Amino acid sequence: MKTKKKFKAFKKRYPDYKGKQDSVEVQEFIKDRFLEEAKSKGQDPEGFFVNFTCAIDTEKMNFVWKSINEWILKKRLDRGGFEM
Repeated sequence: MKTKKKFKAFKKRYPDYKGKQDSVEVQEFIKDRFLEEAKSKGQDPEGFFVNFTCAIDTEKMNFVWKSINEWILKKRLDRGGFEM
């Protein structure tokens, strides 16, 4: 699928997006929407870490999974009264 078609499909799904056909602007829009949704559900978006990567880039995905696992472990240890 060509980039213009993908962008048209994105604009159709998110008509409130007013930015350019630019990957960085689109990523920021998606991040902001995600954090707004979290906030509307009573979660503190300050505690979120947003990372954009390509799922087929195994090196980056390994970093993401390692970071997530470390975060989960730290949260569990904190809740149990241990400091990491």
